[in-house]
Amino acid sequence: RGPEGALLKKCKFFTLSYNIFHVPRWVNHLQGDRGTAGSARTAASVCSGMAAPTKAERKACWGARDEFWQCLDSHGDDAAKCEKLRRAFESRCPQQWVKHFDKRRDFLKYKKKLETEGYSPPEAAGKA
Repeated sequence: RGPEGALLKKCKFFTLSYNIFHVPRWVNHLQGDRGTAGSARTAASVCSGMAAPTKAERKACWGARDEFWQCLDSHGDDAAKCEKLRRAFESRCPQQWVKHFDKRRDFLKYKKKLETEGYSPPEAAGKA
């Protein structure tokens, strides 16, 4: 099994310890280092079952995102016309990244609207 098998057994303990910024001794021992931040990240990725995307995977994800966003821009945010690109975007990026990029696009659109139109506070319903 090796060190990864032992790490998987201790995931529950590690998750609790990792959340309070403490690297347990067993991580140091199994990883063969002095408890650097890299070993904590390695153990965290093993415990969560997710490995960090490679450079090529990141580039593919960002490219798919950019193509999808460009399609939305050219079609006035009509998602139906960009469905194929949306599926490619979702298949090339981790789910958490897709959520993040969706929120980022909404934020950037809101920011642009504020810059062009300015801020106008909503009408208060119960002014005295």
